[in-house]
Amino acid sequence: MEAPAQDYRNVPIDIQTSKLLDWLVDRRHCSLRWQSQVQLIRQRIDVAIQDMPENQEIKQLLDGAYLHYFHCLRIVEILKGTEASTKNLFGRYSSQRMRDWQEIVALYEKENTYLGKAGGAGEPLGGVTGRYVDRVTELLRQKLRQAELLLAKKEAMARKRQEALAEQGSLEPKLDRLLEKTKELQKLIEADISKRYGGRPVNLMGINL
Repeated sequence: MEAPAQDYRNVPIDIQTSKLLDWLVDRRHCSLRWQSQVQLIRQRIDVAIQDMPENQEIKQLLDGAYLHYFHCLRIVEILKGTEASTKNLFGRYSSQRMRDWQEIVALYEKENTYLGKAGGAGEPLGGVTGRYVDRVTELLRQKLRQAELLLAKKEAMARKRQEALAEQGSLEPKLDRLLEKTKELQKLIEADISKRYGGRPVNLMGINL
């Protein structure tokens, strides 16, 4: 009895992440024009992020990594809540914010530009290229070295401050004793001079004690 043929729909598609863009273009899932389209999208995003609502999740998205298509989709979902009052009976929004981000998403989806961007730049669709990982790893190492240098400087400054405070603490008693001795010497000199002038009062000037 022959084994039943395997349903091709259950056969996994294996794609090397380094060859993802070639695979997408060869199968016409995206156009070779995706790069010029991405430049336009980046310009629109740079303008759109200048006017954003007060929202913690949006703030985290903007403060985080490079904005990609899936971030923009999430921003549109959030704006459906923050801009709900601008929605008309036909389901359209008068909010310029919403229109800007809907246009950005539409540009990403035109000729599947977001797929070309993901395949060409190693954005996370399920894996990242080794080159992308290397760049991120080196960037993190640089930031770690900078943080270590700053920490070392901070610790050195803290030690110097403690040393200065300790030195000041040890000098204060000596300064107090020196001040007392100086006052005593001043009185002795004034008294000696006073005797020389028949007991006239003498005040040494220019000594602030």
